[in-house]
Amino acid sequence: MAGTRNGLEIRAELMRRGMSIADVGILAKVSRPLASRTVNGLENNRKVLQALVAIGVPKKWLALPEDMKKGKEAA
Repeated sequence: MAGTRNGLEIRAELMRRGMSIADVGILAKVSRPLASRTVNGLENNRKVLQALVAIGVPKKWLALPEDMKKGKEAA
């Protein structure tokens, strides 16, 4: 990862949008704990990261893997 994921900013953005980590998990079709670990930078789940991008969380807070930085979809 080029930088570190900014979990506090991501959570604040989700709150501004009326969403929770559980909502991200549902959108990404993963468990809430996996969504939380990804937001906090402990995991690098691409489904969760793609959901966060789709929600509109600024990419600069996500520390996306290189293959996701240019809008490429990862499996």
